[in-house]
Amino acid sequence: MMPLPAITPGNRLAALGLGYLLFCLCYLGSHALAYTRARYLPLTALDALIPAWPASLWLYLSQFVLLPLAFMLERDSLRLSRAYYAMLAATVISCAIFLVWPTTVGQEMRAIGGWTQQAWHWFYELDVAGNCFPSLHVSLASLAAWLLAGRGGIWHLLAPGWAALIVLSVLTTRQHRLVDVLGGLCVAALCLRLAGTKPRLAC
Repeated sequence: MMPLPAITPGNRLAALGLGYLLFCLCYLGSHALAYTRARYLPLTALDALIPAWPASLWLYLSQFVLLPLAFMLERDSLRLSRAYYAMLAATVISCAIFLVWPTTVGQEMRAIGGWTQQAWHWFYELDVAGNCFPSLHVSLASLAAWLLAGRGGIWHLLAPGWAALIVLSVLTTRQHRLVDVLGGLCVAALCLRLAGTKPRLAC
């Protein structure tokens, strides 16, 4: 088996750029090429117990800070590689599910005004509506938190807490249902375990 390139402090910026490009291609491509029309996921009684909070969109979007921050602070190549390839695997697995079994919750949230309303407008313009189960947002936030928490110190508590708020925000923004969150957590755990088998890395 051909060894995978190691992700190191020296090449992590290029790796992040390539990873984000792959994410965009898979995420948007699975929506465009979906096997069937997206199935609507109704709000269950359990989902309804979680209040809607439009302003939590900012928490939701903070994942785009958490993920690069985790990579930029980590210095251990093995942990960088494990997190990186776990994230790539989570993206590929999730987008394969989006392709054959697309699901949607629609566009349900509206803010009253101000910057939050404008953020929602931009978000709905850029996002796609058929990639709900499993929540890739939850998977990637969880994996980034695992990487950042490994630094110890304050990050041991701050990183999981930050990820937990992001996970909660996918529900309070009505972008996902509880079943999506559970699916995203399962995908993250599976991919981290697969990456933990220490694939051969080309240093």
